[in-house]
Amino acid sequence: MINMAYGNSPIQEAIFDVRFKFSDSPSMDILESLWKSLEETFPKKETIQNFQTRVEFNPTAKEPVINSVSEQYGLRLVSQDGSRVLQIKRDGITFSRLNGYDGWDQFWTEAINLLSKYSDVCKPEYAERIALRYINSIQIPETIFKLEDYFLTVPQIGSTIQHSVLRFFSQVMIKDAASETLAIINQTINPPKREGETTVILDIDAFQESVRIEPSSDAIAQSIEQIKTFRTSIFEGSITEKTRNLFK
Repeated sequence: MINMAYGNSPIQEAIFDVRFKFSDSPSMDILESLWKSLEETFPKKETIQNFQTRVEFNPTAKEPVINSVSEQYGLRLVSQDGSRVLQIKRDGITFSRLNGYDGWDQFWTEAINLLSKYSDVCKPEYAERIALRYINSIQIPETIFKLEDYFLTVPQIGSTIQHSVLRFFSQVMIKDAASETLAIINQTINPPKREGETTVILDIDAFQESVRIEPSSDAIAQSIEQIKTFRTSIFEGSITEKTRNLFK
């Protein structure tokens, strides 16, 4: 497997997500106390609301009864410069590094440190879902080109059809049987950032679910290594050498 380090990384957002199982879910007061310990790094805070709608049908009523319930679900925390977003929720944690991703080592050091603080305060029983998602924004320096010149996974159009691809969206879900890791791969064209270019999004969400992993950093790190390896193989296996040259 190719595992390249790129000087001009196409990563628009890197996301680490863990969903936990609790014997007693943390209250909002506990999440607020956790934020207080992180406030210097994440000074901006807003509440995450969970909305649920229930529809009840009564044979004697003309119309169904619709009840909507909203409850506080967690906190969304943002760094001063907006480059880092942390969601601490009643069922887990999500850490995002936005534009300016500066490599796996730094990203993982931050993520595992935040995970440890969350686990110490919220005391989960075990992790039931662990995920890494990378949203890549790839700038193709032309507007008329063959997708297969840049990507190994492309939509197939009949060879007898004269056409130019103006937009597309594709989604596929695959599995690595050895590690029981799943991945959802989305690919589409976005509006270009600059004239004369084409922006292609390659969004890879790799995860292990229905698992029972101790909330310790070491146990989760083992799963993350498997997930990261699968995610990297998908990315490198989806692009051509011509695309790699764009990142150097």
